[in-house]
Amino acid sequence: MLVYFVVPHFQIELSINMAPVHALITDALGLSISHKSIFSAIGNEAFLYDGNSRVQLPQRSAQKKVHGFAMSRANASSRLLLLHSETEFSLYKYDADKNEMPFQLQYVGETQDWINAAIFLDKSESNEFVLHMSHGAILQLQYHVDTKCRILELACCTDYSLLYHTLLQGSQYDELMIISGNGFGEILIWQPRDPIITWLPD
Repeated sequence: MLVYFVVPHFQIELSINMAPVHALITDALGLSISHKSIFSAIGNEAFLYDGNSRVQLPQRSAQKKVHGFAMSRANASSRLLLLHSETEFSLYKYDADKNEMPFQLQYVGETQDWINAAIFLDKSESNEFVLHMSHGAILQLQYHVDTKCRILELACCTDYSLLYHTLLQGSQYDELMIISGNGFGEILIWQPRDPIITWLPD
């Protein structure tokens, strides 16, 4: 299970086996928690905490702040990590068996809108993932080492209000549930299979 949130002016202690390991004090913290490790982001820097070790992800060329993470669902030791920063997303190959340099930057992409959330779909070999934008559009993409990223589908919600937070639920694109909140105190819930506006590439 992954959890994403921003913590304003908060001190957090990570405890493993009841012993404090690391402490962070920051005004903005992106966090992703799994059963084996913790990914955190402070500004434009991202880190993996695994047991008593801390590994910094390779720096990207852009200086945009990191807002979220997503990990591919494959069970192999080598997986893909997606990191999104404002209108940019980066894909890293993550090899859990490598201690010194477990992350290798594979791809950097740019979007026309702010990325609110990302999730990998439950297709271990296809490397399909979804990006949700702050004005209600959702992109289904597929990553290949040779052909890089290609768009499989773009769908849009009929409400175009600015969305401040998004939760993506589901592991299949046709079953995906998109839950977002806007500045009017409204919660928008929709699915890409009934988006009203849908675009498929030629």
